[in-house]
Amino acid sequence: MRTIKSKNTRSATARLLNRQIVAISSFTLMEIVVAVALISVVFITAGTALSGVQQSWNTVARHSDSLMRSIMIDKVVNASFRNIIPFNWKDRKLFKTQQIFFGKSDEIIFATKHRINDAQEGGIRFIYLFVEDGQLIAMYQKTPILYWELNKESGNSEVLADNVRSIEFSYGDLNSQRELEWLDEWDEERERFIPMAIQMRVNWDDNTSDVWLRRTAGSSKRSNFGRKYYSNRN
Repeated sequence: MRTIKSKNTRSATARLLNRQIVAISSFTLMEIVVAVALISVVFITAGTALSGVQQSWNTVARHSDSLMRSIMIDKVVNASFRNIIPFNWKDRKLFKTQQIFFGKSDEIIFATKHRINDAQEGGIRFIYLFVEDGQLIAMYQKTPILYWELNKESGNSEVLADNVRSIEFSYGDLNSQRELEWLDEWDEERERFIPMAIQMRVNWDDNTSDVWLRRTAGSSKRSNFGRKYYSNRN
């Protein structure tokens, strides 16, 4: 009788243990599922946040590059365009006096006043702006840049910006009706004055554009670097 009762007790104990093991196993599996779900949510959230940070960083870097290139060009434009003056040069080969101002739709040569940093430098600098191989380049000389015998290797050059598709210049002046007129090119043979204002548009490789518009120091038609000229026009 005791043997039968002992067997029943062991059997009941075994069944109870099995139930507890199954219960414990089921609970552990549920915990794993919940943990995996939570980890997935954390990773998804972290990935989304990281993607947003990366996009923000790229945007900031892009705008930073754009700002830096604009600042560089703006510095040159402010220092040079606003101080452009007429400068006449007597060419011994051509036996005539010509204006050192060459204004085309995609390049420009001019004389500009600048701060004297060196006694040998002089107070006038000659600048040539053009685009070559996707770069906006400024060439500087302390002697006149003669557009009729131009040599791009004769002066000191500085790259103002990269990734430039093209540049466009426009030249503003008063016409015979005293109305502001914009020209794509400035006829250096016909005009003895410089434009009243110059606009430069820089077209970038990313299909964006920036525009600079500045008034020159020596105005056209009426004054030439402090000297007045009176035309026969009304």
